Amino acid sequence: MDQAYVNQECLIEFSLWDGAAMLTGQAVTVSIERDSDGKYWNADDAGGGVGAGWEVGYVANNMTERVGNVHLEGKYQFTLPAAAVGETPDVFRWSSKVTIGGTDYYNRGDVRTSLNVTSQFIRDALTLAPSSGAPGVGSIDDLLENLPAGVLAETVDGITVETLLECIMAVACGEATVLGSVISFKKRDGVTNRIQITVGTTEGERTASTIV
Repeated sequence: MDQAYVNQECLIEFSLWDGAAMLTGQAVTVSIERDSDGKYWNADDAGGGVGAGWEVGYVANNMTERVGNVHLEGKYQFTLPAAAVGETPDVFRWSSKVTIGGTDYYNRGDVRTSLNVTSQFIRDALTLAPSSGAPGVGSIDDLLENLPAGVLAETVDGITVETLLECIMAVACGEATVLGSVISFKKRDGVTNRIQITVGTTEGERTASTIV
């Protein structure tokens, strides 16, 4: 059984050989049955005007002979488009037919599709909104959902990361007032004191700091 991926084209290809030479110029058809519902792919390459799609009942599609160099002689192929393959894993059973000298010859095979689990696929999947309801304890959704709060709740030298960040922002970005030897740094609202520094009599001396 051959392997392919969902949402991607599926190539069916084989060679015709009579035991002595590759057979070129043959009219080869192929039927493709979808295992999930038993429908057949109709490429509408016979010009019936129906349009490509999955149909109930047997349908034969024309295969294309590959040409270009000696290595392609006798090779025939058919491409099942990505839209026909779909996004759900399935099995596609194909059967080819060619008539040579009044005798019908058949070739059969299966193609199983699966999810193409690449690193990008995983990254994309993690950005999807989780399904309704609380995520399972210890699941990726659960861990990611609680990650921001968990980081902010961690402590550094006895204070939480959240408080530490607020103090840094107050000193770097907030307003400051001076009252005697105490410098008060405010939160970005310009009203709430977040950290107060007490300076000493020596230049550059800091005698105390208070988180408020």
